[in-house]
Amino acid sequence: MNRLALVAFTALLPVSLAAQIGAVPSRLVEVETERSRACVSTLRQIAVLDRVLAPIVTRGTRLGEIAEAVALEDRMMVEPFESSDETEVLVQNWFTTDAALAQRYVMSEDSGVLAERQAGRETIKAVITEALTTVQQYADSVLTANT
Repeated sequence: MNRLALVAFTALLPVSLAAQIGAVPSRLVEVETERSRACVSTLRQIAVLDRVLAPIVTRGTRLGEIAEAVALEDRMMVEPFESSDETEVLVQNWFTTDAALAQRYVMSEDSGVLAERQAGRETIKAVITEALTTVQQYADSVLTANT
């Protein structure tokens, strides 16, 4: 039934309409050439942004991994630490200090040690948040400068 309807529709299709469907618009080549030029330029800009943003993305990803490791108290997730990076050195030191505090708490069950651990955790979380904010601000400035 559907085939019959299609055949009937095609047979009734005016010849002039069929000719219009098959005709190439007079400015098609010009329009498509200009569109291609615009696309090539845009693709070049995107490639530049990709190259510029790649290290920023890497840094942001690393900081996210560090934040997760701190939340889980699992330094092995992010070892080895980069000794030339101030944030990573602070995180490494926090892990060392926190492990010592955890050991002290196990021995003493002193609630003051728990408070000290919590304060240290909040401090290192603030350090990581600040580093992530700095990365985001830099990425935003790169995007603003290149758009």
